[in-house]
Amino acid sequence: MGDKQAVRLKEARKELGLSQDDAFARLRMAGRDISLSSYKRWERGERDLPKEVAEEVIRLLGKSEEELMKKRVGPPGLEMQPVPEIETGGSEKGGTGADGSTLALPRPYVRSEYGVDPERLVLMRVRGLDMVDTLRPGQTVLAARHEGEDLEDDAIYGLRGPLGFTVKRLRFDRKEGTPVIWIWPDNPELEDQRRCLELSELEEEYDVVAKALEVRQKL
Repeated sequence: MGDKQAVRLKEARKELGLSQDDAFARLRMAGRDISLSSYKRWERGERDLPKEVAEEVIRLLGKSEEELMKKRVGPPGLEMQPVPEIETGGSEKGGTGADGSTLALPRPYVRSEYGVDPERLVLMRVRGLDMVDTLRPGQTVLAARHEGEDLEDDAIYGLRGPLGFTVKRLRFDRKEGTPVIWIWPDNPELEDQRRCLELSELEEEYDVVAKALEVRQKL
């Protein structure tokens, strides 16, 4: 019975065009206390998945983010934070060039879930194949604007550089005893595009725009 429900859940998720990360994020948004590893165990049939639970999970996965967030808004008048999307063009001066967005999240939810000032939230849209299979073209990534804090090893950032805006992973390393940072596309077929820079070179060539917090499904 568990295997049957696991197959049913996996097929339903794929029909909705969701990755496992997308499904996990949607369930968390719906207020379900579940870890990503637990969700994956459901799909593998390694964790008990009663029929009624599978039906509820599939129902939630089929809802839009706006529908899920409305159920978490709470009392009328709860202050919502609009989340703008970063423009990909590199022609604007200053700031990130953010424009309007249809996404709005409750400010208390943002503080408790991500631990950041709600006004720092932005959306980054993935373009190109640089981050396959971690991120897919067209996906949106919820991110926090960079405000000069220390960079984190192995985190994904939005960068504005010589070729415009891009989403890449940053990895720390040492080269001949000198600390360096790799600008790292996850796609193994683009290994030749991985760049190794000293921090001063990174700061000279790139503006760090935002740090990724969570992958989002299309809004």
